[in-house]
Amino acid sequence: MKAKYNISFYYMIFLISALTLIPKELGTIFNIIPTRLGLIYFWFIIIFYELITKKIKLNRINTKPLVILYLLFIFTMFFGYFNAIDKILSFYTISKYICYGMLMFFIIKYPFNKKQINFLIDVVLLSAFFLIIYSFLQYFLDLNLNKNGIYKYPGAMGRVDVTFHNPIYFAIFLLGIIFLSFYKMNESVLLKNKIIYVILIFLTTTSIFLTFTRSVYLLIIIVLIIMFILSMFKKGKSKYQLYFSVSPMLFLILLLYMIPGAKYVYSSSLFQLFPGNYCVNFLNFTNKFLFTNIDLNRYVVEPSNQMTKDKKEDNKIVENNKTIKNNKIVENNKTIKNNKIVEDASLNARNNFKRTAKMVKKNYPLTGVGMGNYEKFVLANKDKYISDNEKFGYPHNLYLHITAETGYLGLLSFIVLIIYLGIIIFKNIFRKSKYISWVYVIILYINIILLGFYESVLYDIQITPIIIIIGYVIAIDSNIRNVECDKNEIKK
Repeated sequence: MKAKYNISFYYMIFLISALTLIPKELGTIFNIIPTRLGLIYFWFIIIFYELITKKIKLNRINTKPLVILYLLFIFTMFFGYFNAIDKILSFYTISKYICYGMLMFFIIKYPFNKKQINFLIDVVLLSAFFLIIYSFLQYFLDLNLNKNGIYKYPGAMGRVDVTFHNPIYFAIFLLGIIFLSFYKMNESVLLKNKIIYVILIFLTTTSIFLTFTRSVYLLIIIVLIIMFILSMFKKGKSKYQLYFSVSPMLFLILLLYMIPGAKYVYSSSLFQLFPGNYCVNFLNFTNKFLFTNIDLNRYVVEPSNQMTKDKKEDNKIVENNKTIKNNKIVENNKTIKNNKIVEDASLNARNNFKRTAKMVKKNYPLTGVGMGNYEKFVLANKDKYISDNEKFGYPHNLYLHITAETGYLGLLSFIVLIIYLGIIIFKNIFRKSKYISWVYVIILYINIILLGFYESVLYDIQITPIIIIIGYVIAIDSNIRNVECDKNEIKK
């Protein structure tokens, strides 16, 4: 009996499940081979075998510009290889980026049909569903919760991360699932399917809240609003479309009251973005009229008389660990503005991490310190880059991280690659079609770019392949629908 699909497709189904569900304890094989990286490269071996034996044939989509730009980016990574303290680690990190490029290439060129794409989407969503259920168990049973920074959110027990390296990467994964669920909900015709996807959006949003990740908390508000707008502009929408589109936003507001500590993620984010009286007045308003009951004393206290005296207009003074600039005093992780003190230790720690990365890239502007060697380099030169009272931390900025390890040439080649991908997506948006599915891809694309300013997302071998798969699966499904739409127009 002939198999319905090729081995490479069945293995891809397994690969998607493995990328999401393999626990952190099984991250390496024999403590040597990275499990997920090995599994992805094995998929490439299967594809090469099927190409040689002519069991599959790649499609004719032109990928030459993408391949050339990506190879140029990879080439710049080798400039810092000779500066790398740990050359094996550098080679391993470069191999991850090579893996991402090959994954993009083969997903674009693989001869998927409509049933296969729907099968892949179902597997991604089903794997996500299992992780979401596990995240609920992890939180409410307190199973190895991540306690990092949880003190900022009174009432919260901890942060869920399930199989991911940290809660932030899990939250980014769930953000991708939100996109995929909204996409399927809007493209579904049957009412029962729409209800299933809305329920999955509810569960995913709840799980995101349990990660207590500020950057994703802010993005999910923007995403839900945009998804609502897209739903309203979709042609042929059902009479229940308004309810399906509005309900996730209402549910998000409800979660702020239901999950202890969740409201403090938004309050701390607001203080980060808008320090001073404007934020205080807004939160006083929400406390009074929306019953948020946020304890503002956690963020704001009156400054001492001495510090008020020390304020100088339009000057910069550094004295006794105080920095005074443009009516703003910064002292020991405190920002004083408009006679108020806003404390955010994690924000100031991240600023210190970024300052260290800027120093490294300034000293190695052309070559960087070698891929994957940022931590080893900084710790080996601790006296030069880290103060006595500071701890080491990654830059929490993908672009700074890449520059520190590959130099400005690496950053430039990476930016050119990003711009090219954006051009491809925008070109597809303006194609003649009844479907606006490519808009979902561009929103996901923009969100990943924005997240790059907060996290080094591409350095993680779990989250990056999954996001690549989600983005390209939506894009490929959109192309298939566009082709079907064009054929129907011709028939008419």
